[in-house]
Amino acid sequence: MTQDSPEEWPARLCRGIASEVRTWRLSRGLSAQQLSDRCAQLGLPIARAVIANMETGRRHTLTVPELLVLARALDLSPVTLLFRLGSTPTAEPLPGRTTPAWDAVKWATGESPFPGEAPSESVTPTAFYDTEYGQRIYATSQDPAGAFRVHDELIADVLRTRNSAARLRARASAAATDGDAQSWQRAAEAEDRKAEELARAVRAARQEFRRGGITPPTLPADLQHLDNPQPRREDD
Repeated sequence: MTQDSPEEWPARLCRGIASEVRTWRLSRGLSAQQLSDRCAQLGLPIARAVIANMETGRRHTLTVPELLVLARALDLSPVTLLFRLGSTPTAEPLPGRTTPAWDAVKWATGESPFPGEAPSESVTPTAFYDTEYGQRIYATSQDPAGAFRVHDELIADVLRTRNSAARLRARASAAATDGDAQSWQRAAEAEDRKAEELARAVRAARQEFRRGGITPPTLPADLQHLDNPQPRREDD
């Protein structure tokens, strides 16, 4: 793409978003007035005329608050509108920098560096927990988005393993023979141990968040005890 003036890229970005707004508005069966009403209900009135002017190209700017409210009003993620995900194979996340649309989304959500570039030397990946079930990577406090995603995955692992243990204990209770009951119970106990180790990994990860100056995500109610100080063991 040829170099253009600083004003052209924002206008081009806005036109792309406006095109997506119109496409999704029509697919939802909404008039411009109905979309305007939804925006007002969400707390940021966007007049029908503003939406119409944006969609027809007469309005060349779009604010971040407007993008967020329009996305919510259309039941979409903001990056879907921003990078026209699913409508076009490429996006222009920076002036003159065309990339695959999905790569642009992953950059915007902290899943990967800017498309085609290696991570900054100041963002050295660091292992922030290591269990027998696998090592996860924490991308340091330079950009916490990746760390939050890993945290979500770890929480899901804990809850999934706990549920597995509960199902195995239920099978043990319903087993027809003592041998079967003992087998299911041993399997449940193994899952319990795995869940406990994963929970310890959550605790360690959250401590690492705080050491990096990051406020960790909110824990589910049944895991909030992991933010409490660990009790001292008798052999300490």
